[in-house]
Amino acid sequence: MEQQNKELADTLDTLMTAVYIAAQELQEMCPQESGVEAWKGYLLQQALKVQEDMSPQERVRFRLEYLI
Repeated sequence: MEQQNKELADTLDTLMTAVYIAAQELQEMCPQESGVEAWKGYLLQQALKVQEDMSPQERVRFRLEYLI
């Protein structure tokens, strides 16, 4: 269980780092927006919307394809 928790934490850290880097790049491309934090919030909101529209089977397929 402890190993699984570490793997999940590592995956979450990697994903949040990717979101932060994407937000930084978006800020550079569109500096008129209100900053990295706003872009980070926007990216996370969009991700949540996509997840809400996914069926449980689609979520499993997504995880297998992109996260594992």
